[in-house]
Amino acid sequence: VLPQQAGYARSHLRSAANSNFLNILMASDQCVVSDDASVLVTADLYQRPPRGCPIVVDPYGVFLASWPGHEPPSLSMGRVPIAVSNQGPPPPSFVNEWAAWLARADWVLQLSQISSYIPWTPQLRTWFSHDFHLATSRSGLWIYHHVNWTVPPVDR
Repeated sequence: VLPQQAGYARSHLRSAANSNFLNILMASDQCVVSDDASVLVTADLYQRPPRGCPIVVDPYGVFLASWPGHEPPSLSMGRVPIAVSNQGPPPPSFVNEWAAWLARADWVLQLSQISSYIPWTPQLRTWFSHDFHLATSRSGLWIYHHVNWTVPPVDR
């Protein structure tokens, strides 16, 4: 599956690859977390992640394993997940796992403005909006920079 996904990711990176922003990001030793590992593999950001940086290889699989019987919500035309009212709240352990990964990230790359693979509770979304600023969005790739380093909420 990785070669197919890497080809898909390459299309997202094509227009952004020449920007100074991605060149600086790819040359740095900063922690990058993404909702699609193939984007990081294609950009060579998996070579040597900094110590303590989470390596999220399969966010879709994590979603399915962490919240059995549920699938990530579909994306609307605006690339924002459509809430599924009958799903109920995600398991706290799933929310806390993503909160911990995001808390360690210097950068977050998503294939949509709000990734449908991340269990966005209102508290997690508020924290993310406060701690991360959108650096750029090009060709369906949303890149957020971690600017405020507050402790993420704990879901109970």
